[in-house]
Amino acid sequence: MSQGEHPLTAVLAMVRREDHLLLGRRRKAPDLGLWGFPGGRLEWGETLVEAALRELDEETAVSARALRLLPPLEIIRPKEGLHVVLCPVLCAWQAGEGRLADDELAELAWMTAGQVRALDPATASRDLASLAATAFQESLA
Repeated sequence: MSQGEHPLTAVLAMVRREDHLLLGRRRKAPDLGLWGFPGGRLEWGETLVEAALRELDEETAVSARALRLLPPLEIIRPKEGLHVVLCPVLCAWQAGEGRLADDELAELAWMTAGQVRALDPATASRDLASLAATAFQESLA
């Protein structure tokens, strides 16, 4: 995710299917090798919800219904030349078991709250635990 002199806007698709969340282990920087939510850059003319659902489909071949936007997160890593505003979108699963649909993710898993909590913090992206806790508390109605 290279960038110029302005922050990037990116989305996270936080998909919940009953008592599981869809997580992926990243194949590329930033967060290479870490577990997190599928997502990526906002494209010109896209809404945050459209971007989240597009990225979800591109990376996992899962379809979902967007429920609501969660507060944005800011990641600033000057040494890496990285400044990203991440916009999480809580989604309810609709179809697809999940498959690696492009080269962004190395692995996919549907995880329960206990499995997310059991992840070694060194293998989880920043804010994964708090975002997952929020997703598990939300209604899917």
